[in-house]
Amino acid sequence: MVARLIIREQDGQVAVSFQRDGHLDATPPEFRPLEPPLTAEQREDLRWYLEDYLPAPYGVWGDKGQAIADEKLGDWGVALFDTVFG
Repeated sequence: MVARLIIREQDGQVAVSFQRDGHLDATPPEFRPLEPPLTAEQREDLRWYLEDYLPAPYGVWGDKGQAIADEKLGDWGVALFDTVFG
């Protein structure tokens, strides 16, 4: 059995659907408003971590990158999960 969770974002709204063995659920997904759970500063830190730091996780930014990984990523992940699936 192959299962896939599909999350669609469109015009500030999100819809979640489930696909099993190539067949979508019979009920079409309902789009609902997506309120970003992260502040602009948090989003910039996340962007920096993923795009700038991870390709070269060493050097002068090592402490900042490690601090984000240790202290922030988990909370951000929970907040994003709760926003989409809550």
